[in-house]
Order: sequence, then structure tokens, then C-alpha cells
Amino acid sequence: MENDLELEDRILTMLSTQYEGIYQIDIDNDSVLCIYNRGNKFKKDSNVELEQWVQTMIDRCHYEDRGRLLDLISVEAVKGFGSNDEFNKKLDVRLMYDGKYKWILVTLMYDKTFNQITVTGRDVSHRYEYDEIIKRKNAELRKLLQTTEHLCQSQLLCIRLIFQKIQ
Repeated sequence: MENDLELEDRILTMLSTQYEGIYQIDIDNDSVLCIYNRGNKFKKDSNVELEQWVQTMIDRCHYEDRGRLLDLISVEAVKGFGSNDEFNKKLDVRLMYDGKYKWILVTLMYDKTFNQITVTGRDVSHRYEYDEIIKRKNAELRKLLQTTEHLCQSQLLCIRLIFQKIQ
């Protein structure tokens, strides 16, 4: 039995490197079990009321993303989840971790058998960092292309003038 717990701890450690938070919402009891939370807003393996968990998540959320997150995890949304055959929802929002905002992919997965929702939060900030790099490089390329087009037009003008003088 001790080996089973050791394996479970190793699996949880491996998963925790990929996730900022893992929670289990018990819809029938309006409670949330914190399985893992990097930000230490909730104690591991402790239950909190659903409303308290929602409020804490909203408080950590960037003000521009709060409405969208609330639409996803509000008590009403959670209670209605799974009733219309939706079993998986995802949303990128900015949440505060370690004093700075990170882009977090919040995923809700409904378990019909136990009437529970597993919520995971995965750091996807790198996607947005890469997007900014790509935008910056595209702007540089556009500027370079414009410069090249101007040079090409200037060279064509010079060639025309030379050709006119020759004739």
C-alpha cells in the first residue's frame, strides 16, 4: 500500500510541473477540493465552498478577463455544466501567480458519473510571448520589404534615366 502512495505522489509531482492548479468541484455539495495549487491560495487536499473558490479565482484574475472567467466558473455556470452535453470547456485568462500575471489555460472537464468537474490551470504564457515575438518580427519584415521595394523602384528609375540618355 505504501508503494501505491509513493507512485501517486510521483505522478502528482510530475503533473504539478505542468499545471498551476488542479481542482475537483463536487457539484452536489457545492465544494471544491484543491488537489494541487502552485499559488498556495488554497491548501492541498482541503475543501472550500464553491462560492469562496470562485471569488478567489476572480480576485486573482486580470480585470479585463474577469467577466469571461466568471461566465465559465460561476456557481450558476458550474451547476449547469454537463446538462447540455458539454463535457469540456477551455478558456485562456490572465491569473496572478507569484506577484505577476500569467496566461493560464483554464480547462473544465465534466464527469457525469460522479457529477463532478475537474478544473486544471496550465501556464500557456509562452504562447503569448511567441505571438508577440512573431508580431515584432513581422513588423520588421514589412519595414524591410518596404525599404527593398523603395530601393528597387529607385534602381528602376536610374535604369530608365540611363536608358533614355543612351537613346
